[in-house]
Amino acid sequence: MILKFNEYNTYTKNKYTSEDIIECIEKNGYILSDIVEDTPDLDVNIPIKPVSIDEYDNISVYYDGHIKIVRLKDVKNIVY
Repeated sequence: MILKFNEYNTYTKNKYTSEDIIECIEKNGYILSDIVEDTPDLDVNIPIKPVSIDEYDNISVYYDGHIKIVRLKDVKNIVY
């Protein structure tokens, strides 16, 4: 697929910002993601509890009894 520059910006833009994740954490919300670090058998329909976000847009999440990492660009939805 070849994209023009303005199409590329739209295609690669994150759906959510770090501020959205901070608000989600403050409001005890959940995120949905299809990629969680070291979790090949991930069920994409299970909400994941975000714990924190760092300056590199890595979100620490509580998943299956462990702290894992989700990248901001992999967040598909925020649920309250």
